[in-house]
Amino acid sequence: MTKITFLAVVALLIVRCIGQQLPLSQVGLYSLSSIDLDGDQKPDLVYRLNVSEFRANSDTYTVATRVVVSNGVSILRLNSSGPDFSSGQTVGPLGTTPGFDPYLCSFLEEFVFPTWFYFDRAHFLPDPFFTNKTSVLIGFQAQLEDSKHYGWLQFDRSSTAFTNFFQLTKWDWNPIPDATIRAGFPPEIPLNTELVSDGAETVLRLSWPGAVANWILESTTSLTAPIEWEFYPTGGASVDVPVGEASDPVRYFRLRQP
Repeated sequence: MTKITFLAVVALLIVRCIGQQLPLSQVGLYSLSSIDLDGDQKPDLVYRLNVSEFRANSDTYTVATRVVVSNGVSILRLNSSGPDFSSGQTVGPLGTTPGFDPYLCSFLEEFVFPTWFYFDRAHFLPDPFFTNKTSVLIGFQAQLEDSKHYGWLQFDRSSTAFTNFFQLTKWDWNPIPDATIRAGFPPEIPLNTELVSDGAETVLRLSWPGAVANWILESTTSLTAPIEWEFYPTGGASVDVPVGEASDPVRYFRLRQP
């Protein structure tokens, strides 16, 4: 009998990293990065940098970075003590996130990082919440068609230097409607298993939600590094794996986002 082992949590997102240079030589509004969740070519979240001259005939500029949302997307403010989520904390509907206070939370159309004055620290100090942070996790809720989806954004900077602004470095969301996601982690996609027999042949049927039917099923016979994952053909959101002789190798499976 073939030994078949499967991974229950199998979604690994290729992290999208964005490196930007601060364009302080010119006054203007800059789009540092944008996210299109539903593939309609319209950004649902935009991370912007606004540079405006603060004082005439000087080298001082007002600099503000902010996340602006649209098309049914809202930023989740966790509570009044701070807007960010802890790594691994649940992002989801009210009542699913420990510490998420429904009376103090809010849904924001715009999340603003501290505004500061370039070359003129004396005029404005950053928000104390961000002073000693080099990484911030922000949760969001997206209304796509008739269901809600949850995700997170991670902002990082190399140091706490006053004029070192945060950049969007990673993000992810759960394509399964109304399902939660852990801040800083890929979505956990349930993989169902069932032994099916027609009397002549027995197969192991693997299936997963239709919302990720386009994800790629991969297989390997060893989890010893370096692991070589190979494409395993499916019929959409399910596959039947033959159960053969005892001499067949142990096989592992995972789902990968395309």
